[in-house]
Amino acid sequence: MKKILFTALLALFTVSAVLAQGAKTDSAFKPKGRVSSYTQTDYSVTLKFGDPYRTVTAKNVHIFGADGLEQEINSYNSKNELLSKATFIYDVSRNLTEISIADASGALLTRTAFEYNTDGTVKSESEYNSAAKLCGKTIYKYEGTKKTESYYDGNGALLSRIITVMEGNLPVEVADYYGDGSLSNKEVFSYDTNGRLNQTTVYKEDGTVSSKKIYRYDANGVITELRTYDPQDVLIQRDVYKSDSNGNPVRISVYEISNKFGGTSNELLTITDFQYKY
Repeated sequence: MKKILFTALLALFTVSAVLAQGAKTDSAFKPKGRVSSYTQTDYSVTLKFGDPYRTVTAKNVHIFGADGLEQEINSYNSKNELLSKATFIYDVSRNLTEISIADASGALLTRTAFEYNTDGTVKSESEYNSAAKLCGKTIYKYEGTKKTESYYDGNGALLSRIITVMEGNLPVEVADYYGDGSLSNKEVFSYDTNGRLNQTTVYKEDGTVSSKKIYRYDANGVITELRTYDPQDVLIQRDVYKSDSNGNPVRISVYEISNKFGGTSNELLTITDFQYKY
């Protein structure tokens, strides 16, 4: 139930929401420190003759301006060929007003325009295709601790709705609904005394648990591991984080956990490397 533009962004520029210290967000990871750019390279890992070999699946270069705001994301394929470019535009208040995505030749693919309320909260997002035709619109409504995002197609038909419940600045529950009002899934978040996300529980439409994620941090509050459990509370995946002295990740290794031949197997599935220019 993701919006059209952000589905494209997430597919082109995969970033873990954990890095942004958010429970559920479409925002890209913002590195700590005065970073002018960073390169994220994704690898798949396969075993050949008993040894792991990694293959590039995608590379994305994120470029920041002198003001610290992200300006561009350039996406490349495994052959280091440019696939697309996302460009970000902001107003004088540093609010994001437009995201456009173009292909390698510079031809526009999609554009999203943002409107804001007087208090700085997002009022709406309007998505346009390459022919400048409206293909989707999200309208935001704020009621106390509840935020509702209603997503419509270009003809005004309701496609989905996301309701987020906040406690202070932290989301504690996010429920996704289909256009007919039926529940798709719900995520519930808990935090430690320092405001760090420590558990996410995902529920299916019937109220049963779909999965659970547990977050671990080092003494400096930097994420070190994300553990995913199935509905029977069995560990099925480990995301292991290695970070630099600034607390920015330099590698994320994802392992599949399974029981094989009477023992526990940790199979490396993917690696994501980050390189920063400070």
